[in-house]
Amino acid sequence: MPQLNVDDIENELFIQLREIAEDEGESIEELVRTILRNAVKEKQSKHLATRLIDRFSSDGLKDDESLEGLRDQQVQSPDFGQ
Repeated sequence: MPQLNVDDIENELFIQLREIAEDEGESIEELVRTILRNAVKEKQSKHLATRLIDRFSSDGLKDDESLEGLRDQQVQSPDFGQ
């Protein structure tokens, strides 16, 4: 499995991560993996509406203003208990 090493983390940030991990009953490494997973999910779901609008705009949906309002809305990914 790939590894990721992060250098030069501010001391205060490390302390906060350690405290959160302790509160959650998990290791700092697991906490950071969870944070990274959630950041990627958020980034992917954030652009879903934009991708859908772009994909279907050629099918006559371009003039529908109600879809334009979805462009910047974030879609929540379901949590399957992972």
